[in-house]
Amino acid sequence: KMPDCAKEVMIKRADELSALVLEASTAGISNLEFSTLNSVWTQSFDFKEYRINLSMPGAMQRENFRTVFTVLEYLAVEFEFSLSEALIGLEETLWPARCQILPDGIIIDSAHNADGIKTLLESLHEFTPGKTIPIIFGSFKDKNTSECLKALEPWAEYFIFLALETKFRASWSGAELVAMLKNISSKKAFTAENPAGALELTQNDSLRIICGSLYLAGEFLTLLVPEQEVLNI
Repeated sequence: KMPDCAKEVMIKRADELSALVLEASTAGISNLEFSTLNSVWTQSFDFKEYRINLSMPGAMQRENFRTVFTVLEYLAVEFEFSLSEALIGLEETLWPARCQILPDGIIIDSAHNADGIKTLLESLHEFTPGKTIPIIFGSFKDKNTSECLKALEPWAEYFIFLALETKFRASWSGAELVAMLKNISSKKAFTAENPAGALELTQNDSLRIICGSLYLAGEFLTLLVPEQEVLNI
């Protein structure tokens, strides 16, 4: 929910520009169901008179949907197209590295701060409640990495830590992250030299999470997914 002070600034600026202001619908969501089809996590729910199939998991995406719905509802009237047909497109919405599950059970998420990690864990709670999972993690030194690890720790079966391959910005080494975790938890932790090494260490696990940085997510997507599949969104 947007803070009232921020909302006031936006409304004032919109008024100065004679721009239309739309507020996201607050209609209720009901009959929530989850499913996995072709390795895509889908949540389905009733909203107004529509049955929505959204191919992105998590409570946050349901809140984002409210904004999308409100915009589409307005545009459908303005440009005379079918709202119901437009909503069908949500079934194929793709956001790479946002709780993206690959066919071999790897979940890639770009969460890189405590709020992002919280959103990721909310999604996992809906789809894999009570299950601990191996977590592959890397982070830049200018992030509140300790808070991220504290949030992830209850969900971790064990950790695999590695440094990011980007050179323009300092990242934690695997050994530094192991030392940081020891101040938080006694969970097992290992280090890897690169993404391929991290995957090899977890190859016997059916479900794995990769998170901590958008750049880390990109490194793994480059390794695991054809470039065209990532860019064709």
